Amino acid sequence: MTNKFQAQSLAELITPKQLNAIRCIGTSKNLNVESESQCTYQCAPEELNIRTASNFITYLSAQPRRWMNAQAA
Repeated sequence: MTNKFQAQSLAELITPKQLNAIRCIGTSKNLNVESESQCTYQCAPEELNIRTASNFITYLSAQPRRWMNAQAA
């Protein structure tokens, strides 16, 4: 099942640069981008369309860095 945030064709599919940016931002801020994408858009980051991916990058960039607590490390 697709939704309005998912690419409907290859032409709409997230670009490799966008996917890389999402993963890099997630890593640098200790964010689980898979979980964030599922909760926000009900699909994995690699399924996003170009416009939604751009919005997701903006959203992730605005998030504060999440610090791991000592017990999780």
